[in-house]
Amino acid sequence: METVRTKMADTCAPGKGGQNYIDECARKACLHGYCVNQDGGYRCNCRRGWTGKNCQDDIDECAINTCPHADCVNIAGGYGCTCFPGWTGQNCDQALQCQSGWHRYNIHCYMTSWITDEVSWSTASSRCQQHGAILASIKDHGENNFIADLISKKDDNKFRVIPSFWIGLHKQSEQWKWTDGSRLDYTNWAPDEPNGSLFSSFFHGEDCVSMYYKTGRNIIWKLKRHTGQWNDDRCNSNKPYICEKPI
Repeated sequence: METVRTKMADTCAPGKGGQNYIDECARKACLHGYCVNQDGGYRCNCRRGWTGKNCQDDIDECAINTCPHADCVNIAGGYGCTCFPGWTGQNCDQALQCQSGWHRYNIHCYMTSWITDEVSWSTASSRCQQHGAILASIKDHGENNFIADLISKKDDNKFRVIPSFWIGLHKQSEQWKWTDGSRLDYTNWAPDEPNGSLFSSFFHGEDCVSMYYKTGRNIIWKLKRHTGQWNDDRCNSNKPYICEKPI
């Protein structure tokens, strides 16, 4: 009787071939990572910025708020942050600080002169420029309150007829303008101000503006004045001042 021999086909488990293991890492299975060959398969250790079984998917770092204070741009395998003013660091998460003697509010730094350093509005403007700054330009109620609090701490408790600091508002061609060139959108005038005082107009007019640093009554007009309110005054009056510059 003839003996018929049949050949059984090898059916290999995934990752195996013949007597040897198949090295999946040899075919570059991991697109953006490091491949580790394993019994019956492989594992990808993805490089930073990539995910997926074969490290084929780019992670959108911008979608997870990687840069909290910046414009974030996702790129293949990473991201880039363009920091907003006032912020620094790789992820724009470190607030810049004002130099000694200056105080931060939002993205600007402020400095007040000594209360005894009283000069005209134009001299005050020049003094600020020497620090790379301008007389303060106030854009909203929050900024006004911050400055009012700052200058109120300078009160020397001495009697003053007009206890106020110069700010950057002044009149040009009969229009109120800020020293930074911006228009006047926010105001915090004291009652009955600006009044272009008739008494002052006989001399130089009231074309510059100051901020009161303490609450009281004007001894001439008997009007109540509050810290942070504004008054138009003669530009050649001598007063302390408030400087402002970007952080």
